[in-house]
Amino acid sequence: GLGGRLDATNIVIPAVSVITNVGLEHTELLGDSLPKIAREKGGIIKKSIPVIVGERSSAYNLVIEDIAADRRSAVIYAEQEFECRRQQREGDVQVFDMIRTRDNQQYTLRLPLLGEYQRQNLATVCAVADYLHENTPLSISRRAFVEGVRDTTLLTGFRGRWQRLSTEPTVICDTAHNPDGMRHVAKQLGEIASGKLYCVMGFCEDKNIEQMLCSMPKDAHYIFTRAESRRAATAESIAAIASALGLDFEYQPTVATAVERAKSLMTSSDTLFVGGSTFVVAEILPQ
Repeated sequence: GLGGRLDATNIVIPAVSVITNVGLEHTELLGDSLPKIAREKGGIIKKSIPVIVGERSSAYNLVIEDIAADRRSAVIYAEQEFECRRQQREGDVQVFDMIRTRDNQQYTLRLPLLGEYQRQNLATVCAVADYLHENTPLSISRRAFVEGVRDTTLLTGFRGRWQRLSTEPTVICDTAHNPDGMRHVAKQLGEIASGKLYCVMGFCEDKNIEQMLCSMPKDAHYIFTRAESRRAATAESIAAIASALGLDFEYQPTVATAVERAKSLMTSSDTLFVGGSTFVVAEILPQ
């Protein structure tokens, strides 16, 4: 579904609802502004059932609060419930010190997902688990929570979010597929990329490709491609946008040939990023 009023999960009456954040996506269906999209997202709020919001913003807080008030539902902002005091990389995991603000209880959590943006996601998860433990029959012990976070990928098979596929050269993929997600990816690429940056990217035609590319580094070499999906944007449409932005780019017909081309140009000290679409990332992940 679309994560809001039109989502299939609305047939379920939940213990708690969660809105992670509100960004400009599916604008042709949800609206062309954050307040309009927030109103659609608020469609998951059920009568007298609290909603936890992962990322608050002056652009849409009041919209969500109005819907919740109308349905007599409490609004809980995750970042008011939990604060991250430390975030650092240790090998193949990130370590977070999360503080529960109401009593300064500290949770040290190890997460095998390496995107810096997971900080906000983890605060949301902490707030949800804490609410369920304190207010519902679901008793989630601290040990179970810590171990669940630690074993996220093992338990779920979750892949494709800031996943390192190789070193020398470094190859990273991420399934970010909207402007908000791409801004986070671009920021982290700017911090870790060594040597020259190569980007193999393809997009769905209904996405805001221009805004996504505007977020990405201007000095990278781009190899655009088309995933095996009927929703994939054509080479011509991507090329027109890339040309207008003054990007250095070429085009390959498939994801596999695009990655092969990038590797033929790279040295062991360069970095390759693959993304733009979940479909693109799916084609390079080991089966």
